[in-house]
Amino acid sequence: MLGIVNAAFELANQIKTGELPLPSRIYVPLGTGGLAAGLSVGLSMAGIKTEIHAIAVVEKILSTQWRLHYLINGLQNTLLKSHAIRKYFQPTP
Repeated sequence: MLGIVNAAFELANQIKTGELPLPSRIYVPLGTGGLAAGLSVGLSMAGIKTEIHAIAVVEKILSTQWRLHYLINGLQNTLLKSHAIRKYFQPTP
């Protein structure tokens, strides 16, 4: 997920420099949830207001909204402990 946060910053930089237009939404596969969680947190940290639409590609019991929130909270805890962020924030929807 930390690698995806970094990728979100790269995407944000491309948007801010005009290489890419600001997308209104981004669709990603939702398997274990790491991609959606990392992208949501990373784009929010970078100030990009783009909706993430995670489409389940595995059984519904494995790809729940609860799991996604759990991963986002865990990622934010990791970022807090490493001093990459100073407080919790609202991830990109």
